[in-house]
Amino acid sequence: MNDAAATQARTFANPIRGVALGDPFVLRDRGRFYLYGTNDGPPLADGRAIPVYRSDDLIEWEFLGGALAMSDPAADHWAPEVLPWNGRYYMVVSFGDVVHRGHALWVAVADRPVGPFELRARVNGPDERFSIDGSWLLDEDGRLYLFRCLDFVAEDDPPHGTGIVVQPMEHPLGPAGPSSVVLRAGAPWHLFEADREMPLYGGRRFAEWTTVEGPAPVRRNGRYYCGYSGGNYTGHYGTGEAAADTPLGPYRDLRGLEGPLFATTPGLVEGPGHFSVVRPDLVHDWIVLHGRTPGEGVRRVWLCPATWGDGGVSIGALTDRPQPSPPLPTDLYRAGVTAPGSLGSWDFESGRWAEDGGELRHEGRGPGRAWRAGLEFEGDWALEFYLRFPSAGGHDRGGLVLRCGDAESTVVVDRALGRAAFRGPGGPAVAKLPTLGPEPFDMRAFHAVALTCRGGVVSVHLDRVRLFSALAVGDGPPRIGLLADGEVAFDALSITPAAS
Repeated sequence: MNDAAATQARTFANPIRGVALGDPFVLRDRGRFYLYGTNDGPPLADGRAIPVYRSDDLIEWEFLGGALAMSDPAADHWAPEVLPWNGRYYMVVSFGDVVHRGHALWVAVADRPVGPFELRARVNGPDERFSIDGSWLLDEDGRLYLFRCLDFVAEDDPPHGTGIVVQPMEHPLGPAGPSSVVLRAGAPWHLFEADREMPLYGGRRFAEWTTVEGPAPVRRNGRYYCGYSGGNYTGHYGTGEAAADTPLGPYRDLRGLEGPLFATTPGLVEGPGHFSVVRPDLVHDWIVLHGRTPGEGVRRVWLCPATWGDGGVSIGALTDRPQPSPPLPTDLYRAGVTAPGSLGSWDFESGRWAEDGGELRHEGRGPGRAWRAGLEFEGDWALEFYLRFPSAGGHDRGGLVLRCGDAESTVVVDRALGRAAFRGPGGPAVAKLPTLGPEPFDMRAFHAVALTCRGGVVSVHLDRVRLFSALAVGDGPPRIGLLADGEVAFDALSITPAAS
């Protein structure tokens, strides 16, 4: 069995070993995975908040310490999520307490996924006493949205309790408009507590306090789905999903009357909830959620395969028995990490190429091509690679070259022109590089370029923003290579046949 086949044949069992946290969020960045969450263990030894772990396979995790610089040691820090954008990482996280101070939602910024993150901007307004569970949605049209939770307590506006709203963002640190409601409680299983007294709101007593929280927004098949958790996290907790045709709604609850997707299963898991979604191999969706094993007070991380169809999400069985591990890219190259020849090798056709500081660099002036060898597959596929321009200026260009049969196609980022260009059977086409707010596109930072091919037609995304769609590249098994003209750095080339 070759290394790729051995990797895909691995198994695992829930819950994930050695990790105790709630509200898990997984970021895939430059071929690796980073896990953040609410700390359910003892205080972190480095004095920071928000534990962060790193993994190559979603199963074995290395603890790296605290990701967030502590600003208030007495506060609880909850439910972080991280958005990579333009060379920086933006963590949305809440801190405070439930009884007296409430929770404030902030955005913190770091230069690396492991941090340290520093608080930069408060999200919730002064009249919002309790705002938690922020979640980013960067739509493929380049617009950014922040989903979050807040309390609805006005006397004439039942149901009272925590609900989900969404706010358009000009950039990660500033809103572009007001929030609109995504979902409020509407089913019996959304009840948190009857006859609840709330010191946070002056000791008011609410006949029914309801909760829908933990938004998990995704776009699938042209629709928008917002996963959520409902009920009481200490007991009858479950997860549901709402759907809409636009990010701002209106949303329709798909699980309110039908019942939760995940719920307490006696003898297996208690209070499963607050999930995030990751595509470890660029193709297949996996849900990452927390749950307590019976008799245990801390939350653990569970993994479950998922697919989205016309009726919303369908999930695999949540089980603690051995099952196939989440699939990884069939071919993955990370500069300075992947052993030569382990999953293929490079055929350097032209130019000067060298591994340097965790990058594969094309050096000097003039063009260069490096082909990925050892790839044998047909049909549909998905790939992703990262590129940046190390020098401070110049006319450098970098991207990808494809040969499908007799047809050649290229996707190139042009530093001097500040645009991307496609050439091939379905082109030519050009697109501007995506930005948010006034900040320019940072050429010296790594950016993710992703291509998806179905039936000989590709779509191209840069940093998850669509550049091109429905462009023909030809038929036949693809030959895939990197293309450079000038000084360009690459990393984390991932390739997966879509049928694998």
